[in-house]
Amino acid sequence: YQTADAILADLRAAGARSADGGADRRPVAVISFENLTGDDSYDYLRRAIPNLLITSLEQSKHLKVITWERMSDVMKQLGRAGSEVIDHDLGFEVCRLANAEAMVTGSLVKAGAAFATDVKVLDAQSKDLIVSASSRGDGVDSILTKQIDELAAEILAGLALEEATPEEARQPIAEV
Repeated sequence: YQTADAILADLRAAGARSADGGADRRPVAVISFENLTGDDSYDYLRRAIPNLLITSLEQSKHLKVITWERMSDVMKQLGRAGSEVIDHDLGFEVCRLANAEAMVTGSLVKAGAAFATDVKVLDAQSKDLIVSASSRGDGVDSILTKQIDELAAEILAGLALEEATPEEARQPIAEV
């Protein structure tokens, strides 16, 4: 695994290498995650994890990450205003209307003190799997301190985005 500094260096390099102001950025939507812990007290993570991933991924100039606000506007167009959870079916509709090429989805599981987050990036048109990744850590705080950075790096690598040089390091998501 890469360090958080290396991951963020990848994100910074991707941003520095976009010479045309973002015209080549790949549009991606991050939808709600599934809480598979069996504990409703973790339902807040259904939206918190995607928000953290959005914050991490939007640092890349190679990705145009669709914001929750834009997805909310699209859901209004679909007659689904006020939906707190964006499931796969709604997610693919949002991607279609927001012109997103890929959709990031995932789930959270818990065993004892360990939390594992699974991510899948799907082609928004064909629904084919582009990349999958998972990360685990002890305690719910590991999602912020470790897992988001690891998952963002795997997503960027799976989308074949350029690598960064060490001098372009950025702050870990926990420090953003």
